[in-house]
Amino acid sequence: MVNFKYSSLFTLCFCCLLAISAPSVLAHTDEADYSPKQYPRIEDTSVDRNEIVNIPDPALKAAINAELGQSSGADITKGQLRSFTGILYLDHKGITNITGLEECVNLVGLDLSYNDIQDLSPLASLSKLTNLYLENNQIQDLSPLASLNKLQELHLSHNTIRNVSPLHQLVHLQMLHLADNEIVDISSLNTLSNLTELTLDHNQIYNISGLSNLTNLITLTLDRNQIEDISALATLINLNALDLSYNQIKIINALASLTRLSVLYLDYNQINDLSALSSLINLTKLGLSNNSIQDISPLMTLTKLTELNLMQQRITLSGLNVFSGENAHLLNPIHDLDSAFITPVTISNNGYYEETEHTINWLNVWQAQYESFTFEQAVSLGAASTLFSGQVMIPLQFNGNAAPILIIDDPLQLELNQLFDPMDYVTAYDEEDGDITEWIQLKENTIDLTQIGMYRLTFEVTDSYGSTTSKTVTVQVGPRIAPETGLSSILLPLGALSIGTGICLKRRKK
Repeated sequence: MVNFKYSSLFTLCFCCLLAISAPSVLAHTDEADYSPKQYPRIEDTSVDRNEIVNIPDPALKAAINAELGQSSGADITKGQLRSFTGILYLDHKGITNITGLEECVNLVGLDLSYNDIQDLSPLASLSKLTNLYLENNQIQDLSPLASLNKLQELHLSHNTIRNVSPLHQLVHLQMLHLADNEIVDISSLNTLSNLTELTLDHNQIYNISGLSNLTNLITLTLDRNQIEDISALATLINLNALDLSYNQIKIINALASLTRLSVLYLDYNQINDLSALSSLINLTKLGLSNNSIQDISPLMTLTKLTELNLMQQRITLSGLNVFSGENAHLLNPIHDLDSAFITPVTISNNGYYEETEHTINWLNVWQAQYESFTFEQAVSLGAASTLFSGQVMIPLQFNGNAAPILIIDDPLQLELNQLFDPMDYVTAYDEEDGDITEWIQLKENTIDLTQIGMYRLTFEVTDSYGSTTSKTVTVQVGPRIAPETGLSSILLPLGALSIGTGICLKRRKK
């Protein structure tokens, strides 16, 4: 995450503004003198200035008394609370209940950070607040802040906030910090068009379309969310610093229009194509580690860089089609700033690199799921230096794994007492090995040729790549059928002739 909270420029401008418009306001420093003289009193005749205010939290009471120069348990009046006109610092005090602060109606700034506060209800009446610090508490409900429409700076990081819709009316906000909460939906922030600084890192945000209206943003942090689509950022042309690291971003075309960017962090995403960055010539800091980058030549125009990170790319290519037992070849996909090929450092399974052909090669590939190689090259660009390094994984898709085919009639018709060899009735073919009939094995034979009935034959064949096919067929054994030779048509006339001849002979005897 980019740390923009207390930038020296903003602090200087803010202090100067306060010095001109409100001399009683303190600078936000640990060295400030919190004695009563720092808070000029306002005479308020509309209330009983001497009325004691109920402040049930002893830590809060002690902290206010310290500001007033009183003992920790001393009573505090409405007049005393209403006399505070600057910024009241109550951070790191162990406060859990802020009841009583509703009387501090003249405050323009309040720091309650690093406490254990849950309920913000007493703040609803502090309509003059312009600066409010509430980070590192136990806050969930922001509805008491909805009416504080003079707020310009609001810090709510490190709480348990889920719903930010109560903030949509705070249209004068210029700085809003919501990092490290439980926020999913930020669509209600689309009304805050005066924002110049917005931090939303460490949340559960996946849709950032609501940010497209915030065209005055100069600083935006969205790291460590669930973001995939960043197209809404294309309109934020005033951005100077942007952190999108630790998301699921693949396409960064929307960044091409953000030519005022000086700081850009995109580490830990799934980015492959860097062409959109070539127009960002004002970049001084660029983070691209742990992505899927293969070609860094689009960065060649970024000559103002002072910081650059291109390490530990995690690249998985589309599958490489190979035949088991044969050689595999891959054209080197990794290119440096000059578009030249980067020679691999290590190659899996005794692979080797062919410099002239720029190919990575593996011999006798056999049933491996992946091959891989690593790369590393020093890169200097502008005043920045880094290593462009990573690992490339290549899934293997074996073309030699097509199963062989068994060819046999089903059902098979046999006759009683027929001479029968099962292997005479089956053949096998494989796309890679051709005719593999001789490799067939008979795995089951239930046939009894002395009995009419239904039986089974099971065959199995395995090709040279280890693919196996089995097939079971039904065998029907039926009665033996005499062959139709035409002999019966001859026997009948011969029989008649024999009978006739016999009669004739008998008659001759008589």
